[in-house]
Amino acid sequence: MLVGAHNDHVGIATTAVDHDSLRAVNTVTRRQGNNDPVCRPTQEQQHVIDSLIARARSIRPARRDSIMNGADDDGSGTVVLLEIAEKFASEKPARSIIFVSHEGEESGLLGSKWFTDHPTVPLTSIVAAHNMDMLGKGRADQVKFGGPRSVQTLGSRRLSREFGDIIDSVNAVRTETMAIDKSWDVTANPMNRFCRSDQVNYVRKNVPVTYFSTGYAQDYHQATDEPRYIQYDHTAAVARFIHDIMMAIATRKDRPAIAGPDPAYPSC
Repeated sequence: MLVGAHNDHVGIATTAVDHDSLRAVNTVTRRQGNNDPVCRPTQEQQHVIDSLIARARSIRPARRDSIMNGADDDGSGTVVLLEIAEKFASEKPARSIIFVSHEGEESGLLGSKWFTDHPTVPLTSIVAAHNMDMLGKGRADQVKFGGPRSVQTLGSRRLSREFGDIIDSVNAVRTETMAIDKSWDVTANPMNRFCRSDQVNYVRKNVPVTYFSTGYAQDYHQATDEPRYIQYDHTAAVARFIHDIMMAIATRKDRPAIAGPDPAYPSC
């Protein structure tokens, strides 16, 4: 079994901008950060932007910003990777677990491609893979279908219907039930999101894989993606959920059965 996240981001912006102004504009007009186009705010939107900037100025001075810190994308997934590893170190799962911190995701999924092309164990021995990318946001006012226990899953039934069934079964019996959003998994989704992170290279090698995220927010690929905006309680809840899924798979006698490529999903 394998769990991974990517440890790289997109570097430094070519132009430094005022941090609070950038975040105010994106909060109002670009709710999914770099996924949304730059546009001219309406008069009503500008009023909200001005109010957000004024609030920021009341508690801190202005500062120019150009460093893409990547706290959510994917510092959050990387930290959860370490936390899950620490948790499993005190337990005795029946299956071995590989923890992979991928490099070069933002440059074209390079690290996961290298690993799946040069695996440290036979890929046929990996019964399931879990990819974590952006686990730091998810409030209802930030993400569609968001909330304190929201989590987005993609691809859980792409190769193995049983993998998705296990995830749902684990969630059904937990006291900390998560609100699983599968809407990104539909073929009509215009962002083709499944094909944009490291899970792609695992599914190409016939390894059942699920992508876990709390969703795009206004700091996506922006200089404002800083630790101060991470929702740590939410991230911890998702971490516990992924750990429980992994433990359920680790203690099962049989691996999640591979049913083959699902024609409902487009290829990447």
